[in-house]
Amino acid sequence: AGAAPIEFLWRPGARAARIDSLLEEHARSGPMNVRTLMSVQGDVHSGGGGELIETALALAGEPESLGAEASGVAKILREWDGRASSASVGAAVYHVFLDILLRAVFEPEMGDELLRRYLALARSNPTQLLHQTLLAAKQGRSEAEGWSDPGAVRGAVRSSLRDTWIRMSVQLGVNREKWKWGRLHTLRFAPLWREGWAGQDDGFGPFPYEGDGSSVRIADYQPLESFDTRVVSGYRFIVDTADLDQALTSLAPGQSEHPGHPHSTDRLVRWRQDRPALLSTNQLVLVGSTSARLVLEPGP
Repeated sequence: AGAAPIEFLWRPGARAARIDSLLEEHARSGPMNVRTLMSVQGDVHSGGGGELIETALALAGEPESLGAEASGVAKILREWDGRASSASVGAAVYHVFLDILLRAVFEPEMGDELLRRYLALARSNPTQLLHQTLLAAKQGRSEAEGWSDPGAVRGAVRSSLRDTWIRMSVQLGVNREKWKWGRLHTLRFAPLWREGWAGQDDGFGPFPYEGDGSSVRIADYQPLESFDTRVVSGYRFIVDTADLDQALTSLAPGQSEHPGHPHSTDRLVRWRQDRPALLSTNQLVLVGSTSARLVLEPGP
């Protein structure tokens, strides 16, 4: 009923809210077409990141009081445009900061194992959880102790800013221009027939990937575990029901995963670049673009 989810596996709703916002924005500019919807599918805006950063930096206090390292991280976060592109320094810093701050705020009370188990739940939303805790601390809605204790949370934010600089420098080097999200956030497809690909250059990755768990172009990862992508929209489909022959489709990694087959990973490059192919039902188009025919026959 209403906005209540049907079952607990439904996602929190950040992506749905972003899709609604983009559709409203495009609708104000005039009629939409399949190309417009294609751009919506490829959107890599990170939902909730801006609000969390604003609250965290307000708690942290004046930049001059943070020290050079923490102040530098705060500046990157403040100037980030919210897009989790693979070349974004802000996206990389934000997600590392989020990981470190989750530990700093919740691990002292929950412990490592329980915190990991909670974040692994289907409907857990680390960004929202952390933001609400920071808001409560900022507004002083707490007793002297607890997760939202203003002094403890402020200290956690300040130390997490410094620790983010340390982790980024150790993992990606001291040159901040190389602190790119795609160097941390990679994607690799696992072929269904693993044995057939053994020892071969399978072409399934890993490669830098954009987005995160709250972007329309979803690229979820497991908090506190790894930034490696674990959930993507492997099949994308756009259709104008008034013109079915203009449907666009994108399938990763390809139409076949057989080792050595020409179509094993043939759609992967276009899928990564948000360049879907035409999916036509017109017989003339089908005959003219057919490169091979696959016949399925029963075995003996």
